[in-house]
Amino acid sequence: RSYFGKDKVFYNLYIEKGEGNYAQIDLLAVTAIGIIVFEVKNYSGWIFADGKSRMWTKILAYGKDKYRFYNPFFQNEGHIRALKYQLRAFPDLKFYSVIVFDGECEIKSLTNLNEGCFLVYKFQLESFLNKLMHSQMKIAYDSAAVEAVLGKFKRNSSDKKIVRAHLQKVKTLQQNQ
Repeated sequence: RSYFGKDKVFYNLYIEKGEGNYAQIDLLAVTAIGIIVFEVKNYSGWIFADGKSRMWTKILAYGKDKYRFYNPFFQNEGHIRALKYQLRAFPDLKFYSVIVFDGECEIKSLTNLNEGCFLVYKFQLESFLNKLMHSQMKIAYDSAAVEAVLGKFKRNSSDKKIVRAHLQKVKTLQQNQ
């Protein structure tokens, strides 16, 4: 179900970053306040997070198992940079970074979030979006033109070569962390 009324929601976009590289965006909404870019994480365990740190920590089994993972805000910032470049014809467009945690995780600490960055649990999403949509100023832009550009990137998700190259790049990055 859409929380955005007549506004548009796009899933699984592959945004060209240049040099044959793509950013894969889980979910994006074109709204009256701008573009909301979602990164969805399905984790369990306790999460210890700092908005300025490259890596976050996930703890399982009451402290027995610790795992580090790439800061999803940094990941989403890369997505937003690619979007800003591709949508540079719309310089006044605002972007919001929303990390959505699904699964059985619990945020134990969260510090140093930048403005325009939000972290919510999936069950909080509807109330969060209602609050966000009502707390921000509407902006004037040609949403149909933005949607046309985004439609091109939606089609990239059907291109096996693009998807395969992106998955290989992600796998390589994960191995190097």
